Amino acid sequence: MAYLPIHRSRILSEVNVSRTKLESGQMIKFRYKKKDGQSDLYMAIVLSLWPPAAGIRQKMVHAITLDKVTDNTMRRLIRTIGAPAVDDNVPTKNNRQITKFILPKGRSAPQRFYDVKLDTIPELIKKAYRTYHLREMSQVRLIDYDFSKFISPKFFGEDASSPPDNESVEQKIEKMEVTTIAEQALQRRQRRANREIDRKNRLGEN
Repeated sequence: MAYLPIHRSRILSEVNVSRTKLESGQMIKFRYKKKDGQSDLYMAIVLSLWPPAAGIRQKMVHAITLDKVTDNTMRRLIRTIGAPAVDDNVPTKNNRQITKFILPKGRSAPQRFYDVKLDTIPELIKKAYRTYHLREMSQVRLIDYDFSKFISPKFFGEDASSPPDNESVEQKIEKMEVTTIAEQALQRRQRRANREIDRKNRLGEN
């Protein structure tokens, strides 16, 4: 696993969490049982859990696996989706706190977030986007990640060499309206088709 040792070295603290309590934006460490029966260690950023109303046996965790995320990609991700914030609902030992990314909520939010935000980082989608069966995840822990080890505080939300991404999801969607409805529909169908192909390929890996 290429970058996993680097990311593991940046864990400041950990706290156990039930699989049923996972939320979008959390950074987690866990073991995952693959189709061949082998169990490996992973670190990931949770994007969504789908379907929302499904039980543990049917629910999938959509995530970014940190094993495939370089420091440069992490910087770009932070510029795109915003800096992580402290999760006050998760106390840890030694008065440390767990951080999480603030992602949009709602039933349509994951698809919209994917289309407007993640689609702007194609290399991240191609290399690091994964889906995991929730039932096959074990030893799940929330992690407090030390961003300062590889990213300057000025990058938490903006980059000195690039203009900050201050536009909201809604503003970016409004800009998309310069194309026709037919063009947008075609683009969405193409993206969904590509994602379905990638999803099947990733499930084959697991």
